[in-house]
Amino acid sequence: MLIGWYVAVVVAFGLFLGDRSGSVPADCGEVCDSERSRMLLFGLYVAAPALFLELLVSLVTLAMLVSRTRNRSSALVGP
Repeated sequence: MLIGWYVAVVVAFGLFLGDRSGSVPADCGEVCDSERSRMLLFGLYVAAPALFLELLVSLVTLAMLVSRTRNRSSALVGP
């Protein structure tokens, strides 16, 4: 379920990125980027590390919760 949310965020960002214009304004010169390239750079340098950090925090939290609960399966305990 957790991975599904991350996939949904990445797919939504890809759809949003596909909707952005790839053209650079004519009067801008060489210093301007298109909306698509600016969003791609934002995704690469800000969103991807933030998602990775959030994934690590979520997995560590999940591991801590699972290790604390010590519920044993009836298959492991036996009849």
